[in-house]
Amino acid sequence: MLSNLHTHTTYCDGKSTAEETVRFAIDAGFKSLGFSGHGYTPYDLRYCMQNVDGYIAEITALKEKYRDKIEIYLGTEEDSYYLCDRSRYDYIIGSSHYLKAEGKYIPVDSGVKYLTECIEISGSPVKFAEAYYSSFCDYIESRKPDIIGHF
Repeated sequence: MLSNLHTHTTYCDGKSTAEETVRFAIDAGFKSLGFSGHGYTPYDLRYCMQNVDGYIAEITALKEKYRDKIEIYLGTEEDSYYLCDRSRYDYIIGSSHYLKAEGKYIPVDSGVKYLTECIEISGSPVKFAEAYYSSFCDYIESRKPDIIGHF
């Protein structure tokens, strides 16, 4: 059974609209599709959803429109440093895209420049990994996301 629960659209950093994605999934024989737009992060607007209400409304409408062809789920990929209102979604993917250090959020997956900064602030690659995974595991234990992303 073909299914995908980690799907981004033009609401965040995806390349296709939600409806284009649904039509592609149906044509490819998917039985279910879960949308997981990057949750809003006020400390980094480059990739996150800024129109969360519009996203929720559109995915909800697509669930109804295509209900006889594919099962659609409304999710979000929440960042560990900015929690969403879980009651608005069918599921959440819990991810960590940042190292929080020296009062700022440094992306860990946005290129060599940022990764180098994370390592330099941490003192070594090992200390960076320890700080990142310690924080991420604390989030997972306390929040208990439905799916863990980018682990």
